[in-house]
Amino acid sequence: MAVIASKGSTVRVYKFQIYNIVTDELVTSTRLAEERAIENIGAIRIGVPFEVPVSDVDPEGFTSKNYSPVQGI
Repeated sequence: MAVIASKGSTVRVYKFQIYNIVTDELVTSTRLAEERAIENIGAIRIGVPFEVPVSDVDPEGFTSKNYSPVQGI
């Protein structure tokens, strides 16, 4: 897996929002994701980036639900 925008054993992730067609609203995900993953699903990146361990991000570029990063950049 290629790691984009990373430093050593960390990767940059962001909070994001995605449109929910059922409720007709933007919903903030409980996951964080790499920029490429956010673009792949057509979501909107929000907030500051966070550097997290590569091991905390799955192969698709997402963290687990309710992931809490230690600090932003």
